Order: sequence, then structure tokens, then C-alpha cells
Amino acid sequence: GFMVPAGPAGGRGGGMNRPVLLGEGQRVFDHKIRLVRFATISGTILDEAGEPAVGFPVQAVRRVAPGASAQGPQAQGAVTDDRGAYRISQIAPGDYLVVTPQTQMTMPVSAGDSLLSGIASGSGGMLGDLMTSGGGPGIMGALGGVRVGDLMWSAGSSGAQGMIGAGVAAFPGAHLPGPPPAATGRLYAYQTTFYPAALVPSLAATLTLRSGENRDGVDFQLRPVATARISGTVMSPTGPMKNITVRLMPAASADAAAGESFDVATAMTAGDGSFTMLGVPVGQYVAKVEKLATPDYRELLAQMPSDVSLPAGLAAFLPQGSKESLSAEMAVGVGESDVTGLSLVMVPGAHMSGRLEFEGVTAKPTPQVLQSLTVSVVPAGGRSGGPMMDKVTATGDFKTAGFPPGKYVVNVSPAPISAWMIKTITVGGRDVTNDAIELRGTDVADLVVTYTDQISNITGTVKAPQTGGFDNVSVVFVPADYKKWFASGGMARRQPITAPGANGAFTIGRVPPGDYLIIAVDNGALEATEGVEFYDRLTRLAARITVAEGEKKTVTLDVTKVVK
Repeated sequence: GFMVPAGPAGGRGGGMNRPVLLGEGQRVFDHKIRLVRFATISGTILDEAGEPAVGFPVQAVRRVAPGASAQGPQAQGAVTDDRGAYRISQIAPGDYLVVTPQTQMTMPVSAGDSLLSGIASGSGGMLGDLMTSGGGPGIMGALGGVRVGDLMWSAGSSGAQGMIGAGVAAFPGAHLPGPPPAATGRLYAYQTTFYPAALVPSLAATLTLRSGENRDGVDFQLRPVATARISGTVMSPTGPMKNITVRLMPAASADAAAGESFDVATAMTAGDGSFTMLGVPVGQYVAKVEKLATPDYRELLAQMPSDVSLPAGLAAFLPQGSKESLSAEMAVGVGESDVTGLSLVMVPGAHMSGRLEFEGVTAKPTPQVLQSLTVSVVPAGGRSGGPMMDKVTATGDFKTAGFPPGKYVVNVSPAPISAWMIKTITVGGRDVTNDAIELRGTDVADLVVTYTDQISNITGTVKAPQTGGFDNVSVVFVPADYKKWFASGGMARRQPITAPGANGAFTIGRVPPGDYLIIAVDNGALEATEGVEFYDRLTRLAARITVAEGEKKTVTLDVTKVVK
């Protein structure tokens, strides 16, 4: 198959809009759209006896620059057939880890019965609760598992990756747990394994796929390990937290990007806030539970135009809106013995409040314009959740929803008026314009977004390439400290790739003062990878430029050949 279109980032998927310049009465008959072929990955999974492992999920997870968001899906998956074979097709060219994720999912039988009854009757209160707890509805995979006492237990893929598992027939992408309990009653389970045989992403092989490449022989052999159980309670300031997901992840990857981190186990809390996780291998972990702040979807639905048709009963399955979040986490060490009595006490999230300031001679935006603006908060570093958006007041003040501890990127949209651009974003006087804001459970009350009417931008021209036209050329523009920029979620504010027009001209508008790297490349150099290693190679060849406040910078670029 082919991807349509390739776009200036080659095989990134989804492409990017390119201008087509037309004069009055002009007709274009030779416009070309560049396509690239999908890649595929295939292999087999065998169990400890060398027999086919049937019904196991496999994912190709894209490796991108930290904090970056690849266009198109970041993970493609498949399930092994009765021969233990799998084939993942329609993969965009790029760098990938291949993983067979094993998340042990446990829920009380009573909770599962209530959940299914609610879905069947059109009452989705429990499902709404799950949607706002960090692991989401992936815990539903336990419904297709086996009964162990008063618990349902299954294994497969859940959590941030989106391959929600349950019964093999109803929810492809999950399988029943591994070997049956030993004579001692101890459960054995398979672990998340990265190709070829790594338990953590840092030791995994990176597969670089070219356009149209078919990579065969990406095989796994899994071996079960003895496991323990973890049990405890989740409490909030108002009492037990029911119907939410408790997540267990490796301590080494608790803060990793979502694309490379998989939950080891998840569990759903019962009505009294208690939970039990089955099938947890020996190791060091972090247990996390979150109840995220969410928009009031019911209110948004009520504001929809009357001629918009929505599924009947949709509102019943939407979570109740909340401006507050609750969260808790705890380090957990699992040895040969069960871990009991774990107590996760959830605490409210932190708010950010501040104001917009305007420097310059231009008339400041009116109160009406200010009230049309929204402050958005997006988790940095590839973490899931958000964005949450909050209105600016008529005086330019704002206060965000509450957020769990972590790093976040703040932005204001849309720009107040064309005469203004963001100059700096500061917290307590510290410049965080190209950085993320770290919340540690304490409110931030001194966030200032400063605008200037001294608009700085870059206009330029790419010299005509030796072969082909400008449709096959892209301009890459990043801060000189691009690693920090990517890691802090800078792409939430600006994409690094710009497409020149048919005459090679391009404009990069509203550029904050600072040092930058810029380069024009053939799109073929972009289709193979978006990882940090690629930007390392690219920026060694890039031109370094400095943009001052209010400066109108002009540059001329040759198309640079980048060796893959």
C-alpha cells in the first residue's frame, strides 16, 4: 500500500499542507503528489516450550524526538495467529521498537458485572470514571480473562498504547494469562519483551524502516516468570475512590514517553477503594493512580448545533466534568512474597494562575478580545492527558485547572491580534519560554505571558534544487538548544518543518528572540526517522542564526544533502 500524501516529512504519515500558487485564470496540469510505500514487520512468537504463542499482541512503537508528536499513528499493532505468526502492515517509514506488551489486568468480579450491566443498559457511569483515571478503560481487558477467586485476571495490552484488550473474540489484542498456577498456587506470567529479548526499551533494538521495506524474522521466545500479588486501598480526601484504575509501571520508565512505556499491571478499585493486582513479576515499580481534570462534556454537547447528529445515549458514557485532579504514587518493590496493605492517598493537583502583559506602543487588546483567549496546558514529554483549556478574564488574568505532579507546556491561543506575539513566558521571573513548567503539588501563582508588538520573523528563499522542484523540499527550523526544546514539549507551540512555496519562498512567523538552526533538505532525508539521532545529524549541517526582538530576518538556503 501507499501513504497519501508523503508530505514534506516523507513517510511521517498524514503529510503537511503545501501551498499551490495560482495566477488569475491559470491552470495547473502537472502538479505532482509524492507517495511513499508503507513498510511491514512480521515474525513469530513462541512460548517456553517452543510452541506457537496464540493471541499475543505485538506493537511497532515509533521512536521520535522526546516530546515530539509524530504525524499519524505512533503505534501499529497485530495479534499472533494459530501459528504464533504476526504481521504489522501499513507502517510509516521511521525508527521503531517492536514489543509484545504484557499488562496483567485485574478487576473484582462484582465490578465487572456492574460494568457490563451498565453498558448494556446504556448507563455508563462506571466507564466514565475509568476514562478519567490515568489508565483509562484498558482495564476492561480483565473481563475476558479467567476467574481467580473473586477476581477476573487477563493479560494483553492496555493503558496509554490504546490496544484495549479483553476477550479474544470481543476485544482482539489480548490473550488469556500464561501457564496455569503451579502446585503451590503461585501464578506465572509473561513479561513485556522488546525485540530481540529486552525487558526495558533502552536495551531494545531499533529497527529503521525505509519506504516499502518488508522486515521479516522479528521473532520472540517468551518465558514465564513467577509472580506475586499486590493489594491495597485508594483513598481521597472525601473517602474511598471506587471504579478507577491503579497502574503499575517499571520504576525506570515511570516518567518515560508514552510511546516506550507499558504498564506492568493494572487493577480496578472496588466500591470500598480496595484493589488487587495479580501476576506481578519480581521488580521495582511505581504505583500510580490519577483522577484527571476534564472538561464538562455534557455542557459542550448541549452547546452543539441542533442539526448535528450524535449517537443516542452518548452523554451517559461521558465523565463528569471537573476542574480538579487527584493523584497519588508510591514506589513498590516486589519480591517473592505478596505485597499487602498498600495505601495510596490521593491529593489535589496544582493550579497555575497568572496574567497576560503587553509591551509596546500598540493599543492593548480590548476586554472582549481578552475574553476570547484560552490558556491551554499540555503534558510534556509524551505523557498522556490534556490539553485542558481555561478562559482568560477581561483583565487578562487566568487560572488553570488542577494538574497532577509533572511537566507541562503552557500556551495561549489564538494570538490576541496580529499586532502581538508572545515574547516570553516566565514563572517567578524565570524564563520558561522554551521550557516546560514542572508542578510538584504546589500551586504556581506567578505565571506571566508577555506579549510584544515588535514582531520578529524569518523570510527566506530556497535555491532551486538540481533535480525536481520545491514540492520535494522542506525547511527544518529548531532552537539551537533543540534537545531541551524537544524534551520540554516545544512542538506543542511550533512545528519544526516548513514547506516552501512553488518559487522556493517561505516564511516562519512570530519567532521569539533567540538562537536557531535552519536547513533546507530533500524530503527523502526526512522519511526514515524522527528520532533525536536524526536531528543530531541534521543540525550539524544547519546554519546558525540569531533573531533579535522585532527583527525581520532574511535567509537564502541551498538544499543540503543529508547522509542517512
